[in-house]
Amino acid sequence: MTAVATPTVQAEPYPVTEQEDNNFHFVTEHGNEYQITFSKYWQQDIVDLYLGFRVPVYEFYFEVMAKNHSGMDKRIAPTLFDIFDKFLLRTGSVIFYITQRDDGRSKELFKVYQLWYNLYKRSRGDELVKLDRAVYYGDTAEAYLACMFLRGTVKDKRIPLLVNTILEEIYPNATVSSL
Repeated sequence: MTAVATPTVQAEPYPVTEQEDNNFHFVTEHGNEYQITFSKYWQQDIVDLYLGFRVPVYEFYFEVMAKNHSGMDKRIAPTLFDIFDKFLLRTGSVIFYITQRDDGRSKELFKVYQLWYNLYKRSRGDELVKLDRAVYYGDTAEAYLACMFLRGTVKDKRIPLLVNTILEEIYPNATVSSL
């Protein structure tokens, strides 16, 4: 008897409103409110100078604005990745997110984003490229970072160099390694 693979059905994303340039807002069915913000990387000009090519770089922030209910919500990941897709198509940029928490849960949060990304890949393929890095001071990982871009919008093969250059600027004297 041959096992039949069951296709993964992705939950519908929540409706999203773009409040102002690069700020997106959505409310879950349980009344939780989230804001996604893309901010231009503050060292953009230096990165352009170092690398000799221009690609817009944005930092991604995911904020909980109101929390009325705890627990897993299968619609958050597709909502987040729909926003990523639309923003990346519109800007032709790369986006970074850094998980660095004072409570020691940086790796745990990074794993949640990785789980969400894996769900995206299963339902949509490898259109969204994700490069992962860890930042170490000594033997301790201080932060985890991912750089994402759409395969068809950013064609420069030096994006891994871009990631490392930005991390060296943000975290001087640290060791950066691929995950």
